Amino acid sequence: MDKKIVKTITKEVISDLLPKDGRLIIEHLCIGSRKEYYSYTESIRTSSTGDVSGGGTRTNSYLVFDFGFAVSNISSISMRIQFTIIEVDKDGYTVNNPRYIWDDIAPGEKRRLWANLYVADSNVSKFKQYLIKEIGVGPTPSNGKNGFVTWSAMTTPNKSIFSIFNLFMIYKLFTSRLSRFGCLIIICAALAYMLLLLFRN
Repeated sequence: MDKKIVKTITKEVISDLLPKDGRLIIEHLCIGSRKEYYSYTESIRTSSTGDVSGGGTRTNSYLVFDFGFAVSNISSISMRIQFTIIEVDKDGYTVNNPRYIWDDIAPGEKRRLWANLYVADSNVSKFKQYLIKEIGVGPTPSNGKNGFVTWSAMTTPNKSIFSIFNLFMIYKLFTSRLSRFGCLIIICAALAYMLLLLFRN
């Protein structure tokens, strides 16, 4: 499925977060969005009066944000880029294993790398728990993907993806657009009614 890019932040805006290496340039960070669906079988329930309810197949959905970044290798050697993403609880303790978004970028190549972050529709605040812990840039090891990397530049932003992109506002825009429009109509109608009463008096 194609990812719909929702918001892009250029390197100029977040320059303090990015490692400085003139050979591999992080052009921008971006967020994509899509919905995914899953089906489940609902249990059949019988009430005290003998009425039967439930049963059948139901479909539910959840929101997927795809965190990504674009890089350009302007050097003559292969370069490696790695983002380390951690998840923390409300007290700041790390939970689950770190996630690594990384690849080796060939000379002259431009790439966009992605990581899927799944969020239930009712729990977008979970995004506050995803932090970009480290960003490293360096030459690709001579012995390949499993080789030890000596980073030529590294930063430790420890910054939440939520705060960088203000994802809560984006989420509310996607899921509550009609609700907001309805509330706006109600507010306008109430103001009009108040003005009408004011002029009558």
